Amino acid sequence: TMTFQPTTTEAAGLHAAPSTAAAAAQPKGQPQPQAVRMFGRFQLVRLLGKSQHIMAWLVMDRDEQEFMLAIPRVQLTGQAMQDWQQKARRAARLNHPHLAQPVEVGEFDRWPYAAYERGTSVTWAERFSRQGIPAPDLAAWVVQAAQGLAYAHEAGVAHRDLQPFMLSVDEGGQVKVLGLDLAGRSSENHGALDELRAVRDAAVT
Repeated sequence: TMTFQPTTTEAAGLHAAPSTAAAAAQPKGQPQPQAVRMFGRFQLVRLLGKSQHIMAWLVMDRDEQEFMLAIPRVQLTGQAMQDWQQKARRAARLNHPHLAQPVEVGEFDRWPYAAYERGTSVTWAERFSRQGIPAPDLAAWVVQAAQGLAYAHEAGVAHRDLQPFMLSVDEGGQVKVLGLDLAGRSSENHGALDELRAVRDAAVT
């Protein structure tokens, strides 16, 4: 089992490879085993998406329950670490049917994270890649996301980096916005109109 050992501060550091010794011990002609990539107590399953500021991973815990982790693109220390986790916890206090609340906010090896329950949900990016979305369904998704964002803005919380992999939809068509205020761009002022435009852009990407 391999642990989460990033070699750089970029997202590429999240990827682990099987050890040379393990590969050499594998009989020739047989497929090489996949390394188990760990991030603390979570097993990294696959990268769901990344932007300039944040990335999302599908992970499993030891009970094989799936979560989505939101992680910054760079490791953080000191005040930057505290600020990131404080924002995540503040967003977790917002209670709205279209805002995903992190079930855990933590840190591993200078990588802060917010963990969200996966359940039956998939990201918009996953749905877009699997099949076409009927226009009425897509319109309903955008309305739900906009309602969640409007509620967050009324509470003084913006998203700042809305992406298709930061929007989820479950089997019943319930949409939730993930990763509120985690982009780390506190110096920029993104109004509600900017956020709504981002939802629209994500829907047609």
